[in-house]
Amino acid sequence: TWWRALLVVCTLPGLVSVPWMYFALPESVHFLMANGRYSEAHELLQDLERINGTQLAMGGQITSREYKAGLDPEHSLDWQQFSEMFNPEVRGTTLYLMLTFMACGFVYYGFSFIYPHTLEHLYGISLEEAFGQLLIVSSVEIGCCVAFTFYMDLQCVGRRGAMLTAWGLTCVCSIIALCVKDDQNAFQAANLLLKGCTGAAFTVIYVYAGELLPSTVRASVISVGGCFGRIATMGAPTILTALLEENVDLVYVFYISISGFALLVGILQYRETLGNPLVIYSSDLKPEIERLQQLHWTDRYFPIVSKLRKGGAEDVPYTPVG
Repeated sequence: TWWRALLVVCTLPGLVSVPWMYFALPESVHFLMANGRYSEAHELLQDLERINGTQLAMGGQITSREYKAGLDPEHSLDWQQFSEMFNPEVRGTTLYLMLTFMACGFVYYGFSFIYPHTLEHLYGISLEEAFGQLLIVSSVEIGCCVAFTFYMDLQCVGRRGAMLTAWGLTCVCSIIALCVKDDQNAFQAANLLLKGCTGAAFTVIYVYAGELLPSTVRASVISVGGCFGRIATMGAPTILTALLEENVDLVYVFYISISGFALLVGILQYRETLGNPLVIYSSDLKPEIERLQQLHWTDRYFPIVSKLRKGGAEDVPYTPVG
């Protein structure tokens, strides 16, 4: 019956949240607009503006294909604007998010699936006990995610630095787990941190993605990136099971490869967003991208080098046009 208890534990949070979602969670602005409830959509945006203590872009003006009354032509949306995610100013970010979401989905959910079977394979632990170990891993993961929500707000780190840290630690923990598998306690400790760091990367990427993208393509790119992440998630159990049956070392070699690849992709995504305002259109990013591309490659991809050389002086934050 242990699996029934595990199922109950996993189901309870969702059941508890149902009343709250029904009575307190507002409808989305998109749903309200699509159903002609324009005044409710504006009231919801005003509430969000008040709660967050900031002014909405474009004065809170809503744009959609169905609701164009009184809007400037440049503010009306069309399905052709979906292609904006592949504009020169945005396509690098789009590709980065697709690959990062795939890496997060594969390692995070793949680990959750294969770890109990790995313990059973290496140490003869029953699946009941192994899944109990997975619950302990999840508790450590929560601590890592909370820590990284503060860590990514440090000026010397930022969102990009937090992502690089998370993937770097994931790679290191995978290497350690591979090297200490003869010691069960050390192996389990390394896996605790491996899952925690992957969860931290998953946490930070949603914040980083929202700040990297202009408003006109933010939802589209994050949705597409999430789809790629789910595709990787669906493939993870099959791939990792095949690797485990061949050799347990291959599972961790695969983790090292994916986290190392995500780390490399994160280095190539050189834009930091902490302290910079959100932009509305992809064209607003052009001046900042041009400024960064004029920097020496060490300053562009490894800004900590530039800060150390300048004695910790910060660059003036970029202000978008308009």
